[in-house]
Amino acid sequence: MRMIALAAMGTVLAGAALGFAGEVTFTLLTTEDAADVTVDEFGRTLVVTLGAGGVFVYEDGAYNFVGAGDAHGISADGNWIGGSTFDTKGDRVAARGAASGGWMEVGALGQCDSSRSSGYDVSADGSRVVGLTWVGVCNAHGFLWTEETGMIALEEQGNRSNRASVISANGEVIAGFAQASTRTPAAWLASTGLAHP
Repeated sequence: MRMIALAAMGTVLAGAALGFAGEVTFTLLTTEDAADVTVDEFGRTLVVTLGAGGVFVYEDGAYNFVGAGDAHGISADGNWIGGSTFDTKGDRVAARGAASGGWMEVGALGQCDSSRSSGYDVSADGSRVVGLTWVGVCNAHGFLWTEETGMIALEEQGNRSNRASVISANGEVIAGFAQASTRTPAAWLASTGLAHP
């Protein structure tokens, strides 16, 4: 039997939509929201949850505290989280979290008020983080971070404001939005940081 966990205000998941047959057990979590879920190669279900005080990884009835901040994505093996934490001045900064606990800031290219950058997703192997960084003062750009390259701004699309919201499992394609008066879909190639044709 596989267990899928839900937060009280999270997204409702249907067992059939998840691609497996059989009995599904739903568990009501005590945190505010479920941000992402994965079933690793060992059949463990891990859920990134947001609650008072920060980010947790839920597994088999137990919560492991990652750290203060927020999260939106978890790697396929459940070891890495894409999200944001706070630097020593209290400013929001994109980070890669370890499910075992702790954040590693991935940097920023500028700042807007008390935000330097925000992480939104992590690749399936946890090696790439994507999100929004400020370039200059309050000019939003999507970003890609790897240990090898650090943070790089993705090519600007549309009229000024961009955010990279998700990355493909293999880490090759990034998607998000460009925003002027309305939001439009945007995509980039991770290999170049340029707009996806």
